[in-house]
Amino acid sequence: MCMSSGHAMMGAASGYATCTAIELATQTPLTWWYPHIAAGVCAGWALWPDIDTLKASVSTSLGFVSRGLHEVACWAAAGIYYATRTDADPPDKPRIHRGATHTWPGALFMGVLVFALCMIYPLVAVPIVLGVSLH
Repeated sequence: MCMSSGHAMMGAASGYATCTAIELATQTPLTWWYPHIAAGVCAGWALWPDIDTLKASVSTSLGFVSRGLHEVACWAAAGIYYATRTDADPPDKPRIHRGATHTWPGALFMGVLVFALCMIYPLVAVPIVLGVSLH
């Protein structure tokens, strides 16, 4: 799907940029492989905002697991829409795609959720997070 490449390229660019910022801030060069791993992980996670689109690669790549996550994301996006809509928004047609997952609160929520899981259950969550992001 063509939208995947744009998300992945921006994620990879942010991974490289973050590593460059770390090198500049600490005045210490990172090993040669570190920026590439960071770019791969960030590229993988940059695909997750499209979990609310049924045809996105992130919604289909892990079979029933990603389909289930797609359903949860759509349910949550519709709930957020109905909870926050104004009179100007149509009451019967929620904007599910890009309604919650493409916003800064959505990105912040996902980042805090992944961080918390990795801090609370590091031996389980870290390999899962890395595996899913590189998948």
